[in-house]
Amino acid sequence: MDRVMDVASPVPYSRTFAKERSMAGAKHLHVIVSEVNVISAAMRKVHRRNQEDRSQLLDKVLTLKHILGGAEDLDQIDAKTFLLPFLDIIRAEDTSAVITNLALSTVNKIITCRMLDHRSGQEVATVVDLIADAVTHTRFVGQDPASDESVLMSIIHVLKNLLVSPPGNLLTNESVCEIAGSLFRMCLEPRLTELLRRVCDIFLDEVIQHIFLRLPEFVESQKDIKRAVRKLHRLVTKRKAPGPPIQTATSTESVLPNQAEKTVSQEAPAMEHVISSTHLPDLSGQNTSTMVDGACLSTRSEPCTTERADGASPLRQTGQEDATWTPAEVVTMSEAESEGEEEPEIGSERATPEEAPRDRMEFVNEKGITFRTAIPKNDETGAYIPYGLPAIQEILRFMVTLVHPYDKNSENNLNLGLRLLGSVMETSARALPKYTSLMVLVKDDLCRNLTFLLQSERLSIFTLTLQLAFFVFEAMRAQCKLQLEAFLTTLMNVVASEAPKVTLEHKEAALDTILRFFKLADFISEIYRNYDCDMYCSNLFEDLTKLLSKNAFPVNGLNLVHVLSLECLLTAIDNIEKNCQKSAQLPEDAVKELRDTLRPELQTLRNRKKMLNTGIELFNTKPSKGIEYLQKNHILSEPLVTSEVIRFLRENYKLDKAMIADYLGNRKNVEILPAFNKSFNFAGKRIDEALREYLEAFRLPGESPLIAHFMEHFAANWHTSNRMPFRHQDCAFTLAYAILMLNTDLHTKKGGKLHKPMSIEEFKKMVKGINADKSVTYPPDTVLDLDGQFLETLYDAIKRDEIIMPAEQVGLVKEMYDWKILLRRSKDQRYVFGVGGALDADMFALLWGPTVAALSYAFDKTTDDNILRRSISGFKKCAIIAASPNVQSSEVFDNIVVTLCKFSTLQNSYESISSLAVSFGQNTKAQLATKTVFSLAHRYGDILREGWKNIVDCVVLLFRAKLLPEDFTQGEDFVKGLVPLLYEDAAPIKQEGGLLSALVSYITSDSSKSSSMLHEENEYRKMARACIDECEIKELVKDSKFLRSESLKELLGALMTAHRNNGQRNAEPSSPVSLVFAEEQLATICLELLVRVLIENRDRIGEPGAKIWPSIHEYIHATLLQEGKTEISFRSERAVVGLLRLAVRFLRRHDTEIQQDIMRSLRLLLGLRPQFFYRMSRQIANALYQLFQANGSSSIKSRDDWKLLCTLLECAGAGIRLPKVMHREAMPKSESQPVNAVQPDNEVDRGYTSDSELHEIHASPTGSNTWLMVGREGEVVETAGNPEGNLLSIPVDIIHHDTDAFCSAIDSLHFLIRETGQVTVDNVPTLVHCLCVFVEASMNGLVGVNQRIQANTLKQVDSKLHRNVDRRALAHKAHSSPSSPGEEDNQQSNGRYQQRTIQLLDLIHCLHIRVASVYRGSSVEGALWSEVWCPLLRGIARVCCDNRKSVRLDGLNYLHRALLIPDLQALSASEWEDCLHMVLFPLLSSMKQNINPQDRIGMEETRVRVASLLCKVFLQHLPPLLTLPSFDGTWMAVLEHLEQYLKLDAKSDLLREAVLESIKNMLLVMSTAGVFHEYHGPLWDKTRTKVEAIVPGLTQQLVEPAPPTIRNEKLTSPTETASGGTVRSPSTTPSPVSFDSLQATSPQLDGMPGLPLLLDPGILQGFSIPSSPPPEAVMPEVGSNTQAGDAARLVHAGPVLQM
Repeated sequence: MDRVMDVASPVPYSRTFAKERSMAGAKHLHVIVSEVNVISAAMRKVHRRNQEDRSQLLDKVLTLKHILGGAEDLDQIDAKTFLLPFLDIIRAEDTSAVITNLALSTVNKIITCRMLDHRSGQEVATVVDLIADAVTHTRFVGQDPASDESVLMSIIHVLKNLLVSPPGNLLTNESVCEIAGSLFRMCLEPRLTELLRRVCDIFLDEVIQHIFLRLPEFVESQKDIKRAVRKLHRLVTKRKAPGPPIQTATSTESVLPNQAEKTVSQEAPAMEHVISSTHLPDLSGQNTSTMVDGACLSTRSEPCTTERADGASPLRQTGQEDATWTPAEVVTMSEAESEGEEEPEIGSERATPEEAPRDRMEFVNEKGITFRTAIPKNDETGAYIPYGLPAIQEILRFMVTLVHPYDKNSENNLNLGLRLLGSVMETSARALPKYTSLMVLVKDDLCRNLTFLLQSERLSIFTLTLQLAFFVFEAMRAQCKLQLEAFLTTLMNVVASEAPKVTLEHKEAALDTILRFFKLADFISEIYRNYDCDMYCSNLFEDLTKLLSKNAFPVNGLNLVHVLSLECLLTAIDNIEKNCQKSAQLPEDAVKELRDTLRPELQTLRNRKKMLNTGIELFNTKPSKGIEYLQKNHILSEPLVTSEVIRFLRENYKLDKAMIADYLGNRKNVEILPAFNKSFNFAGKRIDEALREYLEAFRLPGESPLIAHFMEHFAANWHTSNRMPFRHQDCAFTLAYAILMLNTDLHTKKGGKLHKPMSIEEFKKMVKGINADKSVTYPPDTVLDLDGQFLETLYDAIKRDEIIMPAEQVGLVKEMYDWKILLRRSKDQRYVFGVGGALDADMFALLWGPTVAALSYAFDKTTDDNILRRSISGFKKCAIIAASPNVQSSEVFDNIVVTLCKFSTLQNSYESISSLAVSFGQNTKAQLATKTVFSLAHRYGDILREGWKNIVDCVVLLFRAKLLPEDFTQGEDFVKGLVPLLYEDAAPIKQEGGLLSALVSYITSDSSKSSSMLHEENEYRKMARACIDECEIKELVKDSKFLRSESLKELLGALMTAHRNNGQRNAEPSSPVSLVFAEEQLATICLELLVRVLIENRDRIGEPGAKIWPSIHEYIHATLLQEGKTEISFRSERAVVGLLRLAVRFLRRHDTEIQQDIMRSLRLLLGLRPQFFYRMSRQIANALYQLFQANGSSSIKSRDDWKLLCTLLECAGAGIRLPKVMHREAMPKSESQPVNAVQPDNEVDRGYTSDSELHEIHASPTGSNTWLMVGREGEVVETAGNPEGNLLSIPVDIIHHDTDAFCSAIDSLHFLIRETGQVTVDNVPTLVHCLCVFVEASMNGLVGVNQRIQANTLKQVDSKLHRNVDRRALAHKAHSSPSSPGEEDNQQSNGRYQQRTIQLLDLIHCLHIRVASVYRGSSVEGALWSEVWCPLLRGIARVCCDNRKSVRLDGLNYLHRALLIPDLQALSASEWEDCLHMVLFPLLSSMKQNINPQDRIGMEETRVRVASLLCKVFLQHLPPLLTLPSFDGTWMAVLEHLEQYLKLDAKSDLLREAVLESIKNMLLVMSTAGVFHEYHGPLWDKTRTKVEAIVPGLTQQLVEPAPPTIRNEKLTSPTETASGGTVRSPSTTPSPVSFDSLQATSPQLDGMPGLPLLLDPGILQGFSIPSSPPPEAVMPEVGSNTQAGDAARLVHAGPVLQM
């Protein structure tokens, strides 16, 4: 790499570098010598051929050869010395093309071989300037086209290599402009071949890029830039021909191109090629068509000589080292440019040498050609000035001029300019904004030309314009805000245009450019922020959105315009989506600050802008209304502030100029017009210029008074600002008026050819003497006329440029005026970058509607996979934006989901259910839409609202089409575990038909399909299932627990309403039954989904503000009301199961309020139709078992809740009649309606017709105490009272019974009673009642259940319908029902019932034992007997009445144990009395019935034990009973029941004997205890009467006195009697049996202890008579009656109690 050195700080070379340089110099020397030899030989050959003497050019070449021969290397020779001979050849006019080409080749080698790189900067700068001057002014004699083009090609190479080489950086501004101008001319020369012009075009592109790539190296100095540019302009304006070099001894005479052409034409027909001979725009900026010769942008360089200026030898001194230049010198020298005074501009007349500056000396040669010295290339300090911003500015100005559409530029000019500007902007666009001088060109001329070129019909021009505009506005949109608005607005007009000249290709190119803009980062945010949110700019983003959405909808097929429009919308969506992602990564505080500060501010601004535009529209209609509207909306102050009104009138370019004049001229606004005129600054402006500016602000009215009114105010303001040259204001007014008249006269076209415009003399005559003030007397010689030159200037200005008011402007004039207004407005504009995602919501609100509509149309109409994928991506991104925190738009998300659901064909499918799977598998669009909608629901379900309905509709249809996963088509069941939710409709009745109908059926059936068709359909079904599996619909239910409350409510609402219309819409149109069946299926799957979603959200039901359950209650209530209306009730069954599933999971997890809501819903079950309820009894019973296990007493704490649950358990498990208060019509429907509310009488009839549907309880027609019993032979027998005595049984009707439900209910009771902590004060009463009900239901096993059901059925038939039914036949039907189990099943069922009955006994006994500890210390402890113990004892006693022997005996044992528990000893006397009356007496009464006629002995044993139990209980609790006033009645009742037992069965000796002994025991104990008061008093009288009626003579035995010796002895067994004889009563009754004989003869029954004929010895310990000391025993008189004596002896011989 060559080393360079700075001029200011030379550094000595190292030896190695010196050696290398020496070798390079020697090599370069040989190259130059070779070139000299070649050129000299060629020149000699030409001279010999032409027989000419040796010319000066050849002498110079030979001289150079001699110089080169004396040097060792090229560095010893001055650069100008070995260059000037070649340059002279290049400039020589009489040189042939071959020799000129050789010289150009030599110069090119010097440049490319870098022979100048090691020389000093000053030397290199001089040399490169000489090369540029010579090559750009090449002259040669043409020979043939090939040789000529070869020379031109060499010129192009030399210029390009020179400029892009390192020495080329030292070229001056003028030289660079000359080089560029030469290349421009060659590119645009039509006479050149296409190849040459294209090569020149390529090289020009490289040159321009190289120049502008160096732009960042330059520093802008406004003063120097203005001076340099002014010099360039003056040179371009003044030069008409190239200037010759200064005459020296070695220089040749320059010949002008026209002279050269004349010479060549005389000698040969070959054309002399001149570089400058094409029509170009005037480079000074003026619109002329002058043929510019030579340098177009600058003058030529200073003359070159072969001698040194100082007269020194051209050879360098050996060892002399010159400083070398570096590229860094460029910057330094630019900064060091002179800041001296600007050169005075040269006037029209040529300056004399004395008057002209020394560096600008001019002279005229003998041929009359004016020459001027070159521009100095050194500043005042002597520093060399290379090219910089002036050259770049001039080149840029020229290129901008090339692209002016109205400046007579050809298509080639436009193409070239656009291509070059495009190259410049591609490389240096971002550097331009740093230079004000360059930005002036860009913002004004370039942007204007680009905007105007959009109207070009040439597609190539149009596309190049778009390409250039993109680079300009991409890099400089901040500086060109309004220009970008104008450009995009014009571009939108092109896209929306329907004109024939706007082709489809134009629209495609325009949309492609918009797409490129949209792909810029944050571009759409910027245009929304800077235009839509700017008070005085258009709604650019909104207009673009509307345009793109309109063009995205094809009319006749989908073409590229529609695709590009859609792509633009999607790109905007992509940008917003990226902003949302960026915002998600930012801190929440920062995002919130932007959203809460910037967004409200901009929204307010947009609202004000909207009101301002509305006010402008009103103002343009009627100014006063517009001002009033703006005041009303606080845009203008009220009352009006004049400055605000003036600003409003001056700044709003949308105002109608005529309306402004109308408002200003209104007499009500007299203070506005003076202030309006004062807002113009007319200082220093000529009156016609001021008048132009003034009339641009409004449209001058047509009435003369108004014109005069406005002109008076104008003249006053202008005269105040300028004064001169007018003496008074009236002069200014008259002249202004005259100017208007002159403008009208000069530019009117009404008169046609007959109209003669006003001349200057006539104009002067019209204004003659107006400068005189009538109130002032002037001297006679005073000139009162205006200056003639001034008036001529005014006349010329008006004649040249008509004053056209804006309202009257059309065409180009209007366009230029609008652009001028735009530039005026752009001075105070500010462009904002980096708004980020703060405006995403507002932009998306404008964008989403058109985008989604366009996406829908494209997705529907296209078959292109790329467009399909892009559309789906657009849908997804719109959904992502809608769900982002910056937007949060449920409306948008719902709309997207609804749209995708429609494309899925699952919502409005017209396919039959049977063919839906096949059609769905075939439709790839539907599959794609389905996957998309479910993926969106998975990810962004939080934002979904109304869209859930469509998703649920799709799921329902998939369910019916059997496309859902298997676990999704099954529901939980309390009996079977899982049950299918999709069930087939009942098969239609097969009709008989003939052969023809069978043939038609075969043809139309699926069996006629070929195997290939069936295989294809199966494949489609598999594809459909695979698609649905990918959707993961099951996960949608699981993910519902993450939804927000609002979204969850919408989902639940969608599930509750989805089935209402879908059933009819999607059902097979075969029959009304099918419609009902379809609706039932749809409702079933919706119900199942609802339950699953609720279960997943079980922890959220009780969230504050959720209020989910009331709507669920309403839905379940409505579903249950539908039961019975159709023959299909599967939906109602699933509703019951679902409600129970929810109750099982919800009761534990929520507070009291939610629990009460759930309990209120469970009450709905009691209002079901009985037939349906009992069909669901097994489900209800199993569900209640799970409910108790899952919740228990920890969650169920209210007595009402326990009562409800136990009632359900009783009705489902025991099959009792539903409570009367819960009719179906009285079911609670809402929170405001209480549970027990009764509907009015006009409730709509359900329409039940079945007897089994009767629900209300009515009395039997034979009376309330009459029962219907089915006898052994099936006969129906009426019995009085309740069956089996109706004393211990619960008053319930068992009308249905399910064994499994019964067992499951008992398991529930077992859990509640046996499990620790489940029995509480709140649930004990209901548990007691429930146990009693189940005891009643279990009586007599399965046979008893069936008998009770039959009895209740017959009673319903008689009481409600009063029909004449054959009861015997009905009973027989009940016994012989096909559903009745067989003998083996009956035995198994009876065994289960017996086991369950014993289990109930155990539960009752367990509760009986535990309840005392539960009640202890509670507020209801006093109700222990009435609520618990008494019902439990009655329940056990009820079991004792069972017709099964083992059950009865177990019941008696449990009853015996229950009565003897220690806790019962705390009962009061009255409670023990209740025990006798409510437990034992009813038990004895019930035993009087023939419970089991087949088991006579067993019944006898049971009665014996019952009687013995009564005696034992009575005697054990005798002391407290004696304290009761009602003891006498109780005692009589005991004797009454025993008397009935004596009369019950005459054949039963065992029962009789047991009863008698019991009576005797009781009498003995009572007598011994002194109860009878020595056998006196009313009690004794009643007792004696009663006992005598039972056992005559027994009382006589009791009254005999007892031996005193044994009173204090212990009670012993009566083994002896007073006499061995038998005492018999004189009556017919058998004689009483003695105690000892009875004890001896008492049999020991199997499985039971001996009869308790004698009391335990300690039974009466602590016994005392409550009255005062017992009366002395009165010994009865002993009669002669032997029987009486025996009775007495029997008593005395009996046991004596120790008191």
